[in-house]
Amino acid sequence: MIKNLWKNLIVPVILLAIFFITLPIISNELISTILLAVMVIIMFTVKYRKHEWIMLLIGLALGIITELGGDVIYKLQYWKTGIFFGIPLWLPILWAFTIIIIARLGSSIIKEK
Repeated sequence: MIKNLWKNLIVPVILLAIFFITLPIISNELISTILLAVMVIIMFTVKYRKHEWIMLLIGLALGIITELGGDVIYKLQYWKTGIFFGIPLWLPILWAFTIIIIARLGSSIIKEK
């Protein structure tokens, strides 16, 4: 159980924490995007569930739609940098990454009951 929890949740959360810590230090959008993509690959290398790449693509699409809707259409937020239609390139990837973590958390909770 602990080994499964480690692979499913703790490793991705640690990777996410590392990304948030390094984000202000790097301050280069392209390098941050590459770093986050590498972290997704690491997460899938440590533990991959069947068809998670589909969830990743759906999360990426939802992240793009949500951020473009909030930024371009409704002006809900503003990014000083943003090479992808005014939003940071890494942001939709972050959405996809967190959707995988949330799905894994939900699966872990449901399997324990």
